[in-house]
Amino acid sequence: MSKKILLLLVAALFFGLSAFAQDKEELKNKEDLNKLDENWNIGGGIGLNLDQLIIINPRAGAGDNKFGFGGIGNLFATYKKERFVWDNIGSLQLVFQRLGRKVAGGFNPYQKTIDDLRLATKPGYALTADEKWYAALEVTFQSQVLKTYENNFLSDVASLDGNPISQFFSPATITITPGIDWKPNENLSVLFSPASMRLLVVANDDIADDAVFDNTGAFVGSRHGNPMTYDAVTGNVDFDNLDFQLGASIRGTYKNTFLNDRISFATMLYVFYNYLGDKPNFPVVDWTTETGFNIYKGLSLQLTTGLYYDYNKLVSKDYDQDTGTFLKTGQHGAMFTEALLLKYNHVFGAKKKLAK
Repeated sequence: MSKKILLLLVAALFFGLSAFAQDKEELKNKEDLNKLDENWNIGGGIGLNLDQLIIINPRAGAGDNKFGFGGIGNLFATYKKERFVWDNIGSLQLVFQRLGRKVAGGFNPYQKTIDDLRLATKPGYALTADEKWYAALEVTFQSQVLKTYENNFLSDVASLDGNPISQFFSPATITITPGIDWKPNENLSVLFSPASMRLLVVANDDIADDAVFDNTGAFVGSRHGNPMTYDAVTGNVDFDNLDFQLGASIRGTYKNTFLNDRISFATMLYVFYNYLGDKPNFPVVDWTTETGFNIYKGLSLQLTTGLYYDYNKLVSKDYDQDTGTFLKTGQHGAMFTEALLLKYNHVFGAKKKLAK
């Protein structure tokens, strides 16, 4: 895929980030600056994971050395002025591990246990005086950060062709969703759109041709008209880098605290149905939860779960249920993740931050 297309996609995601840039430049005195600051609510949190084990002269079957590290981080920024609301969210889950001892030429390479980058921006304008119904436009981006090879290694030790199986923007999912946002209170938001655009991007040609992500051409001749280029002489199939989908979507988010803020809970459910899909045409489902148990002044134990199903993205499975090696299967299925770690959350006022 050309760099121009990638730049356009990135620009579409972050179009809202410059919407208020001129406001700050036009402020002429400190009083105006303070007035702008009061409209912002900014905060975030970070959770760290460290897992280390050393075994010296282990008996047979006693295990092996292990070192793992990583974490989960999220940021949010909300702008509210009269009937206008602008929500921005970013999150990253990234954890590595190294199993085993030294091998010929050095240590065993690191493996990824999770790598998930998500960004979202949603401006909205209240249509009613009670500010419960909004006209909104949501743009989201989801991908991963690091290049990955067979068996989730960060360096090539197993593949025959030396090509990665995934990397940043391969794949990536971008949604552009105009719709009606219902906010009955500060805890709940439900965005519905009858015309949501969803783009599946596989920018790397080698990864696209591998069809690991079922990008348009994985079902030859059965989807989207002409999703591929076929060479009758060589028999090679060139899969598309971009799959455009148009359909209905609903995204519900809920967050609240209980027991005098000792327990926090947040969940997001996204469902998308593609009008352009051919049978079998199943909805995309993305459901995440975060449950935090407050320990002391922002330090909490957090349980994070994620359930994801997309018929257009193939999964990996452990065939023999023994080795733990996940192989590309060309099959469809739901992906589930769970993480438990210590997390530090901090919510700070934008007025203090921006007035510096």
